[in-house]
Amino acid sequence: MDSINNHIAKFSVFVDSNVLHQEFLRDLILRLSTKNTFIVRWSDDVLHELRVSLSKKYHLLTIKL
Repeated sequence: MDSINNHIAKFSVFVDSNVLHQEFLRDLILRLSTKNTFIVRWSDDVLHELRVSLSKKYHLLTIKL
């Protein structure tokens, strides 16, 4: 199984803010990445979009991630 994980870990997964915003998907993807299933990637633009979305959802002025 370790050899399979080592091979798979070479793959990257780019996540958008809609994935990070949903608790179940975010938890699943981040937990799988800690098992070296793949490498999670996102951009500064994705984090900015997530901040804006969460700020609106929770009626906050700013959220620092």
